[in-house]
Amino acid sequence: FRDGLALLAENLTGSYGRQGELLLYDTMLAELSGEPEPRMSAREYMLKRQARFTSEPDEPDMHSAGLEVEFVRGSESEVVTRVVECEWARYYRERHPSVGYMLACALDNPVYQWINDRIRLQRTVTLMEGGTECDFRVYAIPDHEARGGSEGNLSSSGT
Repeated sequence: FRDGLALLAENLTGSYGRQGELLLYDTMLAELSGEPEPRMSAREYMLKRQARFTSEPDEPDMHSAGLEVEFVRGSESEVVTRVVECEWARYYRERHPSVGYMLACALDNPVYQWINDRIRLQRTVTLMEGGTECDFRVYAIPDHEARGGSEGNLSSSGT
């Protein structure tokens, strides 16, 4: 499936340039809304993310198999990790380098925001784009910033 999607993405971007890329990205966003992660509070998500990257998973899945992550720091409002090995990056760099980022990395921030509209991702480098790591800073913005001035805390649902 992933290989077929990459071939489609390469064809769309090759034939239609930026318009093809945007069409595929919009389609991927629509597909994401069909099987989203469960919604939860920003605090709950940060604690869950810390737990995920400070211990080995019980069972590897498509998001953890072939992934080597270094936990940098974490709190109830921020989790910082470094991905130093990623099977998805290896796969796409070898087979479909022109569309790998779009297919494997570009939807990270929309996924976080779907879980809670106050969760954000800051990333400056990725393995997919040829870096030596992916630097993830996932953080929660305070309610008063998300809503333009109203007071709140990090435990609200953000809906």
